[in-house]
Amino acid sequence: MKLLLESHIPPAVARELAQCCHGLFVVHLRDWKQGCFLNAPDADLLAGASNDGLTLATYDLKTIPLLLRRLAEEDTHHAGVIPIDDATVASSDIGGLVDALAALWRAYGKENWQDRCQFLRRRQR
Repeated sequence: MKLLLESHIPPAVARELAQCCHGLFVVHLRDWKQGCFLNAPDADLLAGASNDGLTLATYDLKTIPLLLRRLAEEDTHHAGVIPIDDATVASSDIGGLVDALAALWRAYGKENWQDRCQFLRRRQR
């Protein structure tokens, strides 16, 4: 798994994940491809991420699920999506995001993420 963090996730999450998860490739949307996908339509963002083999971590629970359904109906593949609910891990909770994403990567990072969609959960202690 290689992660692309969307714009609602603080850039500090990418930096901290890279420091604590040696071997994890993680990039923030603003830094990926010089930020050219910052205002791109979701379909373009997901296609670009897929082309680079990046699993998208996103708080977009409104349009991304609809897009994933459409892609499945069209038999179009993607490199995985990790939807995040603000009620589970707030976008302002940098430590919580790092902890949850690191736990997800450690548990499932070596698995095939093509067409996978897995909600991020707060790590159980």
